[in-house]
Amino acid sequence: MRSTLLKSIIVLVILFNGMNNVASAQDDLQSDSLALVAIYNAMGGDTWTDNTNWLTGSVASWKGVDVENGRVTRLELHTNNLQDSIPAEIGNLTSLTYLLMGNNPISGPIPPEIGALTNLMTYLGLYMTDISGSIPSEIGELLNLEKLQMNSCKLSGTIPAELGNLINLSSLYLSTNKLTGIIPKEIGNLTNLKGLFLYNNHVEGSIPAELGNLSKLENLYLSDNLLSGSIPQELCNLNNMSILSLFNNNLNGTIPNEIGKLAALTSLNFGKNQLSGSIPESIGNLLNLTDLSLYDNKFIGTVPDTITNLINLKSLSISNNQLSGTVFPQISNLLNLEYVYINNNKLSGIIPTEIGNINNLQILIIGRNNFEGAVPQEIN
Repeated sequence: MRSTLLKSIIVLVILFNGMNNVASAQDDLQSDSLALVAIYNAMGGDTWTDNTNWLTGSVASWKGVDVENGRVTRLELHTNNLQDSIPAEIGNLTSLTYLLMGNNPISGPIPPEIGALTNLMTYLGLYMTDISGSIPSEIGELLNLEKLQMNSCKLSGTIPAELGNLINLSSLYLSTNKLTGIIPKEIGNLTNLKGLFLYNNHVEGSIPAELGNLSKLENLYLSDNLLSGSIPQELCNLNNMSILSLFNNNLNGTIPNEIGKLAALTSLNFGKNQLSGSIPESIGNLLNLTDLSLYDNKFIGTVPDTITNLINLKSLSISNNQLSGTVFPQISNLLNLEYVYINNNKLSGIIPTEIGNINNLQILIIGRNNFEGAVPQEIN
């Protein structure tokens, strides 16, 4: 009898716990649905391009909403005419793993409550919007995030050091904003980062040497800023780097000779800075290079003979420097060249007829140098 009673109690406990779990799941989904309703009302849901089933039917049927295990896990509303500001209720969707609201006329600040979305893992995309104000430091609490994209907005203020907490991040897009201040050295903690895009802002100060810790980095875009100081030698440790773009800053000093260690580089752009000294011979080690841009600097000396090693080079721009000596014996051997800009230097010698052997050559700008003789008919 006692055994039967005990079994009955156990069954009742299990049933009670099961009912509690169902009720809890229902409460969670109701809380999520209320947050979605707040987003709909605050962001002009009635005028969205596609608001299929919103506010009617089950939450899982609402356009752009995914539900798993009774919680909203994905919200994908890009290019959907979302308007006005993101409401604070966004922070109530605590099971979101993916949030995309890019390419919409959203305005106003990013609510700090977004830091409550600690399960965000795959993506946070707010790109190509009119969001403004500073980047909330609370974004540094999204420790599982892999991709953060907030480019082409109106963000201002400094880059928060707390972004250095996002150690799982593989891509960071903050380009084409109005960001100021320095690049925080904490960015060097993001050792899983493959792409760092900070171009077209008002970032100043020096490039942190700590960026040399980003051993997986493939694309580094820091162009169109106000960066100064020298190019850190530590950047030359990034063996996976494919694109290194630092053009249109106020960088000075010389190109580190260690640049030749970046064997995976396909594009190197240091144009429009205040760099000086000679072009290092080690640049000839960059055998995968297709684009070499060193224009608008203060380089002196000769173009190194090792440039003939760059057999994959398609674009060479070294114009507006103080380079001297001959150059055509080198570039005449680069048969994949399509664009050559060597004007406004002190280059000399004759223009050999072999330049006509570069069959893909489309543009050759050579004026304002000290070349001798006439331009060969082969390249006219």
